[in-house]
Amino acid sequence: MNRAPALPKPSFFGSAATTITLALGIALPSCGGDDPAPAGPGPIPLEAFAEEYTAAACTLAVRCGAMPDQDTCLSLDRASYELLQLMTTAVFGDVTYSPDAARSCINALRAQSCDVLLSAQRNLETTCKGVFQGAAQEGDSCLVAGECAGDSICNRGACEGTGDPCCLGQCAPAVKPVPMGGVCGENRCEDPAYCDLSNADPEAEIPEGVCRERQDNGQACTASNACKDGQRCDLSTNPGKCYILSKEGGQCNATLDVACLAVDNWCDPAEGKCVKLPGPGQPCTPNNRCLGHAYCNEGTCRMRPVESEACGGDGPQCLGALRCEGEICTAPPTSRVCVPDINDG
Repeated sequence: MNRAPALPKPSFFGSAATTITLALGIALPSCGGDDPAPAGPGPIPLEAFAEEYTAAACTLAVRCGAMPDQDTCLSLDRASYELLQLMTTAVFGDVTYSPDAARSCINALRAQSCDVLLSAQRNLETTCKGVFQGAAQEGDSCLVAGECAGDSICNRGACEGTGDPCCLGQCAPAVKPVPMGGVCGENRCEDPAYCDLSNADPEAEIPEGVCRERQDNGQACTASNACKDGQRCDLSTNPGKCYILSKEGGQCNATLDVACLAVDNWCDPAEGKCVKLPGPGQPCTPNNRCLGHAYCNEGTCRMRPVESEACGGDGPQCLGALRCEGEICTAPPTSRVCVPDINDG
């Protein structure tokens, strides 16, 4: 499958929002308009957050090649259930919304680089964590994790497959990352460790490994993710060796499978430098790569299919949030949220 690279974004926001209408009659703005919301220095009111977030997310997507242009991104993106529910709950006062934290989050998202760095993702999540603050304690009912206090999660396992947006879960403690030297596999390691699966049972349903320190440039490694942030393990040698990913315009080794730090770069052997990946209408790279909004077809980069166009099988993944159903790109269903009964109790 020809898949587009993922871009960093706040994990609890999912996709950017389009139109949100609450049962109270409060209409949050549509984000499919002609112009993206401009960046601003001041606090963001709740009713403007969806539009600001969408514009910022699309700006990042266009800059990093995941989308062809701002208008296309705005027309295709859809709001996640998690974000819509948090905004709805905030209207009723059960979640605290911070206009100042929202501005910091949006500014950080707009300024996010295209570099594939775990630290960048963690920093963005930390910056955006204060936008919504839940108060529900462990054992209290919830609909999404953001309604729970601290780092607690919302366990809605019994709701899976019901399609009921009002099916309640319970706030529960989050699984703590595994410390250095601990057994990992199902759970991730504490930063900056990685899960070394080199001695794991290949027949196990969930292979178990050991959390180990990431290696530095030039040191031996056994997995692509075994090196420090901004580095990668060259497994073409035995043992493998960590190397530093090059920034755009920097010299690189074209024999490496991945040589560049930015998600929209590749190492051009003719120049020996990291340059932008080719877009629609341009020749693919020797290993059939294109910008994220394109895919390689018979040596040429083509635009990813949009709604009603063919997809799937050995073909391309649809553009943006579109889904490939029955080998046709279709828009995802509109997210439904749960609105409390103001007459209840």
